[in-house]
Amino acid sequence: MMKSVFQTFLVGSLVLLSLGLASHPLAASGTSVVFVGGTGPGNFSSIRAAVATVSSGGLVMIYPGVFHEQIMLNKSVELRGSGQNVTVINGSRQGNVVTVAADGVTIRNLTIQGSGLQFPDTGLLVRANGTHVLDVTSTENFYGAILWWGSSGAVFERDHIFANHRCGIYLPHSSGNRIQGNVIADNPVNGCGLYEDSNHNTIVNNTFARNGYCGVNIRDSSDTRLSGNRFEANTIAMHLPPPMFGTVIGQNEFVGNSQDVQEEFDAFVVSGLAFAGFVLLALVWFWRRV
Repeated sequence: MMKSVFQTFLVGSLVLLSLGLASHPLAASGTSVVFVGGTGPGNFSSIRAAVATVSSGGLVMIYPGVFHEQIMLNKSVELRGSGQNVTVINGSRQGNVVTVAADGVTIRNLTIQGSGLQFPDTGLLVRANGTHVLDVTSTENFYGAILWWGSSGAVFERDHIFANHRCGIYLPHSSGNRIQGNVIADNPVNGCGLYEDSNHNTIVNNTFARNGYCGVNIRDSSDTRLSGNRFEANTIAMHLPPPMFGTVIGQNEFVGNSQDVQEEFDAFVVSGLAFAGFVLLALVWFWRRV
């Protein structure tokens, strides 16, 4: 009798447990796929809550909608929206909208907008390696995206980065990245700016249009490859460092820019010319005195 009662209790408990799991299939920590929005059971109402629950290497699927929050990606996950025109992460003008703080993150098929309006506020802040950003719109931010010091191996592909308050993509001391097949337009400063030893970056097959200062602005950075890009109606299409920095350019198209290529003078050459001019003036003065 006691054995029969125990068996009945055990079976009933298992049934109730299975029903509970079925009604909340995504609630347990360490889940490989989670959903945000929508009406299905277990869907999260915020992206942050979904990221906190998904396991490393997992996928966060986001339904159409506007999500007013700031996201920290501190594990290797994929953040995937339902399309650039229908899934929007809006930072409500507070700091960075999306921050990548783990290697191997992928972000795709969504719009990022509404960062704060003070440096270094940005739509997308990358502070890790191997980030893949594709089919993403970044607009109405202070900076569209920043690849922060020491980050490398990022790929920006088929993105639309436009109408931000300063620059489209800003790279300070960030090397070995690839920017390809994007439209980067209507940013009042630079479409893409490489500064402070941002070396070995590849910028190919993009369209840079109507950027207020430069389409691509390279400063103190070496071995940049610039090819197959279209530069249209920028103030300066590309600003290049001196030849000693080894910039490789080829097969770019220039249409209606105020200036197509602006190249810095070599500092040593400028110093030498200045010294030679000083010597010449001294000799002339001495000759007239004699």
